[in-house]
Formats: sequence, C-alpha cells, structure tokens
Amino acid sequence: MAQNGPGKTAEGRERLEAIQIAYLTKELNLTSQEAEKFWPFYYKYQGEMKAVLKNPNEEDVLDKQQQVLDIRKKYKGDFTKLIGVERTNKLYEAEMRFREMVKRELQNRQKKKN
Repeated sequence: MAQNGPGKTAEGRERLEAIQIAYLTKELNLTSQEAEKFWPFYYKYQGEMKAVLKNPNEEDVLDKQQQVLDIRKKYKGDFTKLIGVERTNKLYEAEMRFREMVKRELQNRQKKKN
C-alpha cells in the first residue's frame, strides 16, 4: 500500500508551505510591511514555476530549465523593487537550500521506514 508523504495531501502541502514561508521570511529578514507586499508576488511566481515544473507535455529537460530561468528573470525586477538586489539573490539561493533540506528530510524518513 502506498504511503502518503509530505506534500501528497492537502494538509501536507499546507504544512510544507507554512514551513517554507517561515523559512524564507527568516532567511530574507522580511519586515511585516515587506512581507505583506512580497508574498502576493511570490505566490504568483510560485504558481508559474509549478505550472512549468509539473507540465507533463514538456519532455525536453533544457527547455524546462530555460522556462524556469525565464520566470525567475521575469520576477527578478518585482522582487528587487520590493526587497532589493541582495535579498532577491538570497531568495533564489534560499529556495534551493529549502528544496534540498526537504529532499534530505524525505530521504531520511524513507531510510527509517526500511
């Protein structure tokens, strides 16, 4: 029987999203005023990223990577206006660190099950 991991259920996705929000807010040192303006742009950006990454019709890895890069460049100006160049760059790095952290946690949980 298949196990439901984090992100597989609505509750799991919400929990993971809350953890990501807390992580990015801390990493970017967002004030409440900045966060209020930042998160709507981030959710829009994230929605576009998910659409590209989950597109089953796109089989070319390089095309998918290019689309991801294009979205990051598209939103870079908005993020820069809101939080500055340094923290915008930090955002993209923090996203990668967060994904790696989640990946490691899932791998550790899988090892513990076996």
